[in-house]
Amino acid sequence: MNDDIQIEELPHRHEGALFAESLKDTHIVFAVERAKGTKHLVYGTSFIEAIAEGVIPSQMTSVRAFAVDFSRSCDDLEFLCAAVQVAKGSHEYR
Repeated sequence: MNDDIQIEELPHRHEGALFAESLKDTHIVFAVERAKGTKHLVYGTSFIEAIAEGVIPSQMTSVRAFAVDFSRSCDDLEFLCAAVQVAKGSHEYR
């Protein structure tokens, strides 16, 4: 996986359904803390393991990362997790 992943902005909340639809073909999703730049896996553990084991070439993997405000007064993380839940059936952020 390339560490030069472009960090995207989350869409407006009223675009949640379209956003979830856009995630359906994404294999790995990260939330990137705005304040620190730390990446947190939201979805894709099985794909990362398959890449590490050589089962899936990393070039065949769709990775997306989104800038997220992790402050308690913001719902960015919840919005991203909900969209992934709708698109993929689950999310892995804990």
